[in-house]
Amino acid sequence: MAINREPQVFLFLSQILGENIVGASGDILGHVYDLTAEFVEPYPIVTGIIFSSARKKNPMFLPWREVLDIDENEDVSVSIKSTDEISTLNLRSGEILLKDALLDKQVVDLMAPRFEG
Repeated sequence: MAINREPQVFLFLSQILGENIVGASGDILGHVYDLTAEFVEPYPIVTGIIFSSARKKNPMFLPWREVLDIDENEDVSVSIKSTDEISTLNLRSGEILLKDALLDKQVVDLMAPRFEG
């Protein structure tokens, strides 16, 4: 799936969780733990990836702009070469962790048209 900066690309959170983060050098840097997003209407916009690595104790944050592609195996290719280029997570105002906020929760669209059968 080609990734671009336009907000029309849809991802299913459950499909990307646990997938490999592959650095520019081809090495696996870690695995997707969560996504950060900014809630805007009508859909949240992903702002970053939280991932875990065997090399670092705490989860790391990678801005979404560093994501190059998500391939057919759902590996996430990124522009960085190593986890040394990664910052710690600092959620900005209005950002949420999608896994905690949405996964295994009932989401109701109150604006959807109702059909009676």
